[in-house]
Amino acid sequence: MKFRSAAAAAALAASVAGLAVVGAAPAQAATKHSSHTTEALRGYYTSTRWASHVVRNYHAGSKKLLTFHVSPNKHGESAGVVTEVFYRGHWVKATVHDPFWVKLDSRSNGAIDYVGFKAAPYVFRVHVVYNGDRSTKGSVSGWQYFRVTK
Repeated sequence: MKFRSAAAAAALAASVAGLAVVGAAPAQAATKHSSHTTEALRGYYTSTRWASHVVRNYHAGSKKLLTFHVSPNKHGESAGVVTEVFYRGHWVKATVHDPFWVKLDSRSNGAIDYVGFKAAPYVFRVHVVYNGDRSTKGSVSGWQYFRVTK
């Protein structure tokens, strides 16, 4: 086939570049394994119910610790911690860095300590996100709820 210009030839080549060859075997997608993300709030003094959720209550001066685990083991990779506060009828970001990325240890665990949270009439929620990698799909833990009291 002859073209009037090199530009016309390039345009045709570009338009068919993404087309599959008829009768060619379809490309096999890489199989990704599932991941699982779990979390737990530790150090609270009691639990209450709020809007059908279990809320962990912390004293303002106590250690508010979130621990989490990603499986299979993803040592050295990171998981993101998302923290929100229920404010004026809506969930809004409660931290400057959202998500806050934490490097997983040799056992694929991570932890953060919420410091500086003062007693307030607000409910917070937190969950952990693992984005996945070449061999593993991402996962998200369920929401955990907490409140800081006097």
